[in-house]
Amino acid sequence: MNRQRGAISIIAAASMVVAVLAVALALDIGRIIYERQRLQGVADAAALAGAQVLATEGDHNAAKAAARDAGAKNGDFDTLDPQIGHLTRAGGLRDFGTGPGDGSPEYDAVQVIATHKVPRSLVAGGLLSGDDAVLTTRAVTHLEESIAAITVGSYLLELDSERSKLLNSLLSALLGTTVDLDAVSYNNLLGTGIKLADIMVQAGVGTIDELLSLEAKPVSEVFDWMLKVLEDEGSIAAIAFRDATRDIGANLTVPLDPLKLSDLLAVSNMQSALDAQLNVLDLLVTTAQVANKGNAVDLGLATPGLLADLGLASLSVKLLVVEPPQIAIGPPGKDENGEWRTVAKTGQLRLHVSLRALDIDLGQLLLGLVVLKAPISLDLVVEAASAEARLTAIHRPSPSVPATRVDVEADPQLAFIGIGKECKPAVVPSPLLDATVKVNLLLVEVPVADVTANLGACSSFGILQPPDLEFSGPFPSDPQAAVTPTGEALLTGLDSLVQSATIQVKVTLLGALELPLDLGTALRPLLQGLLVGLIGNLADSVLGPLLDLLGVQLGGADVTVLDASVGQVRLVR
Repeated sequence: MNRQRGAISIIAAASMVVAVLAVALALDIGRIIYERQRLQGVADAAALAGAQVLATEGDHNAAKAAARDAGAKNGDFDTLDPQIGHLTRAGGLRDFGTGPGDGSPEYDAVQVIATHKVPRSLVAGGLLSGDDAVLTTRAVTHLEESIAAITVGSYLLELDSERSKLLNSLLSALLGTTVDLDAVSYNNLLGTGIKLADIMVQAGVGTIDELLSLEAKPVSEVFDWMLKVLEDEGSIAAIAFRDATRDIGANLTVPLDPLKLSDLLAVSNMQSALDAQLNVLDLLVTTAQVANKGNAVDLGLATPGLLADLGLASLSVKLLVVEPPQIAIGPPGKDENGEWRTVAKTGQLRLHVSLRALDIDLGQLLLGLVVLKAPISLDLVVEAASAEARLTAIHRPSPSVPATRVDVEADPQLAFIGIGKECKPAVVPSPLLDATVKVNLLLVEVPVADVTANLGACSSFGILQPPDLEFSGPFPSDPQAAVTPTGEALLTGLDSLVQSATIQVKVTLLGALELPLDLGTALRPLLQGLLVGLIGNLADSVLGPLLDLLGVQLGGADVTVLDASVGQVRLVR
C-alpha cells in the first residue's frame, strides 16, 4: 500500500511539472504570437503612413521619415526599414518590387520590414538555447492609380433661352431630327452625369475594354443605352434626353455614320474608368459631332427674326466636323514611351458663312437727289484646329490642402479666319468664295455709278505657350480659360483681318464705262467700318455662341475637370 502511495506521489509530482511546463509553454507561445501581431501592427502603420506621404508629396525621404515616425508611435521595435518601390503581380499574387515600375506613378508601393528581440521564454529564461528570439514582420502598401475625366472646349455652366434656341438648331441639323427643348430641359441635361459602368450594363458587356471594342453601332442605339441609364436612375433629365434623340436621321439625306465609343472617349485606364462621371449634355453634343464627321450640314439659322436683328437679307451657316472631339478618362503623367496617358481634344471644325446684307444707306447729297447705298455679300470661313488638354498630375488631399487637386496642361486652339478666301486647303470642294462690297450712287433713284470692292483676307490667331492650369475639388469644376472668350477673339480677329485685306476696286459709270481709279486705300476705312460692324454683330450673337456650344474656344482653350478619383492606399501584404 505504501509503495502504491509513493508511486502515485511520483506520478502526481511529474504531472504537476508537465502541467506547469505546458502552461509556461502556452504562455510563451501566446506571448510570442502577441508580440508578432503587435510588431505587424507597427509595420502596417508605418507602411500606411509612408504611402500617404508618398502619395501627397512624392518625396521618398519624407515618406520614409513618416514611416519611422508612425512606427515609433505604435509600439516598440529594434529596427524598421522602409523601402520605396513598385507593386508586382505574378500568378495572381501581388508583392513588392524594388525600383520604379511601369505605371504612373512609377513608385507606387511602400514596404516596411520591422524586427524586434523578445525573450524566448519568460519561464525557462536562459535554460533554452539562446536568450532572445528575433521577430521579423513585413508590410506592403499600394497606391492605387488616380484618374480624372477631362474635356477641353467651352464647358457651359448654364444655358439661357437664346442659347437654347441655337442649340436646338445645331442638334436638329447634326442629328437629322427636330429638337425643341427649352432652357430648363437643357440645364437638366447639363446638371446630370452618368457612369461608364452603367452604360456598360445597358450595352450587355462585362468590361470597359469590351464596351470600347464593340463594333460600330447606330447612333440611336448608343443614345438608347444612355437613355435607359437615366430612366433606371429616375433622373429628371431622362425626358429631355428622350425628346432630343427621338426620330434621329429622319430629316437627313446623308445617313449618320455608325460610331464606336472609342471614337467618343479616350480611356487609358479601363478598370478605374468605371465610376467616372460624364456630363449628359456633353455626351449628347459630342456624340452628334462624332456621327457627322466629314458631313457638311446646313444649320438652318436664317430665321426671319434673326435676319431682321442682324440687318441681313439672307444667311447660310454650314458646319463641317473634320475631326470630332474626345472626352478623356485616365491617370496622369506619361507612359513608358513618353506619351501622355490622358489627352482630351476639341473638334477640328470648319464653318462656312454666306450672307447678303440689306442695302446700307450711306447718306444723301444735293438735297436728297443723290443717294449712296451699299449692298454687301460675302463668304466668311472659320477654321478651328484641334486643341488638347493633357492630365499632368492628381494631388491627393493633405493637411495643408484638404481638397483633391488636378493639374492640366493645355495647347490652345489655333484658329484661321478668312474673308472671300480659305485660309487652309478645303477639306471638301466648295463654291467660289465671295466678298463683295458695292457703293451705288443713285441720281433720282437712277443708278449712275457704282464702286465695287472685292476683298480677300486671311488671318490666324492663338497663343503659343501652353498654360498650366490647376483645379481643386469638388468636381465637376468650373472651366478655366486660357485666353479671351470666343466672341471677343472673333471680333479681334475680324478687325485685324479687314485691316490687312487685299482690296480690288472697280468703278463703273452708267453700268458700262469702267474708270481706272485705284481707290483701295481711300475706301479701306469705309469698308472696315461696314464689315466689322456687320460681321461683329454676327459673331457676337451667332458665331461665338455657336462655337461655344460645339466646345470650340478660338485662339484659346477652356478646360474642365468633369470628375477626379483619388486612388486609395491599401495594404496588400
